[in-house]
Amino acid sequence: MNPVNARFFACGKEHMHLIVCLDDENGMAFLGRRQSRDRLLPGDIAAHCEGPLYALPYSLPLLKEAGLTAVAAAPSEVPENGIFFDELLPPSGFMERADFVTVYRWNRLYPADVYFDADLAAEFKQVSARDFAGFSHDRITCELWKRKRRSADNNADNNTDKGETK
Repeated sequence: MNPVNARFFACGKEHMHLIVCLDDENGMAFLGRRQSRDRLLPGDIAAHCEGPLYALPYSLPLLKEAGLTAVAAAPSEVPENGIFFDELLPPSGFMERADFVTVYRWNRLYPADVYFDADLAAEFKQVSARDFAGFSHDRITCELWKRKRRSADNNADNNTDKGETK
């Protein structure tokens, strides 16, 4: 992994990096299945990951087919600094663990009944975006979002400013 990617994929203690694929309306899944797939996407993920990728059992065949080391886990089971690939779960229930979010946008609209239900712009800052050609998608957009300072971090900074220690 190159140093730029290592910096972006490094998370704080007990936090994780979340990877999701979304359509134009933030749809994730329909009738218990992923909305779409592109055979080049796992390779792009692999180019930016070091170590195992954690995912629900449903996603393991897709990831392993691309040669990724994938481990079945629920979001609560992902170890600190782990990377979790989510295709089926609305993330609001575990977003507090995410320090980084990589969003792959299909740049298409698909039927959906599961949506990305977190407000990225409220808690995260977009630090990069790039487009690449997929196999079955003319353009896939990869966005990297980094969490803004956590409120606990802000409180610690405020206490330090008053002469108190963290």
